Amino acid sequence: MSKISATAYYHKFLLKIGLTAMAGLIGQTALAACPDTEGINITDAANRVGTADGSSIYFCKQIFPNSSLNFAPTERQLLNGGSQAISRGNTIQSFPLSNRADLMGFNVANLAFNQLSANFPNTNGAFGSPSLFNFYIRSSDRNDDCKGEYQTIKSFLRNNPNVFQLNTSFSSIAQDTTSNTSIVKITDAKLKSTINPTKDLTANIDLYYANPTEEQYFTGGTIFNRYRDCWFGVGTRVTLNPNNSDLEYAGSYDLQIGVLTQ
Repeated sequence: MSKISATAYYHKFLLKIGLTAMAGLIGQTALAACPDTEGINITDAANRVGTADGSSIYFCKQIFPNSSLNFAPTERQLLNGGSQAISRGNTIQSFPLSNRADLMGFNVANLAFNQLSANFPNTNGAFGSPSLFNFYIRSSDRNDDCKGEYQTIKSFLRNNPNVFQLNTSFSSIAQDTTSNTSIVKITDAKLKSTINPTKDLTANIDLYYANPTEEQYFTGGTIFNRYRDCWFGVGTRVTLNPNNSDLEYAGSYDLQIGVLTQ
């Protein structure tokens, strides 16, 4: 029966986005070594996400610190120059010095916020790759350059976007072929406030090929039975336009992305 992996990354978005990448599997204790598969039974059935072109595709996660899964935008990222004036037309307020000024009619939507985009993780991991999710095909050819396997994994993920699961509602999830590295786009995902579940922000999520260079593989086995694990890393980019009424509700917003294993 299909299951969503249960071991979690966690962290949190005045706006503060936190990504929880449900990217591990129950009982897998050696995953901290990923993306290197040495010492990991990567071909265990519990790691299998599917089959394409006669090859099984396996999954593993790379461990990142909480700080690498955070995005807390600065004032200058939110607003040009860090601040803006709100025009109130010809409105004039007069009041005695002993009383307070009442900013009637203030609306956050009057502020021209910048579009915000953040990569998760926000730092490179092992082997200089920002790969949050790692996929593999094991080749029995110890001299395999893995180019065919990379294409197989990319096509599989594009053709099966629901391999990636979210903890929230969204408008659509579909393959993304707008570039050589794009894989899947999730549109209008609702990022839930961790303080008030009735508040949310709308974001688009892009999953992309994070290590599209040659020789992205690990060789193992015995001298008489060598193999190569062809490594395909996937990173995550979250983009939101915060011009909506819930931006006035500052705090942490939670995002969880999981990988569905078979």
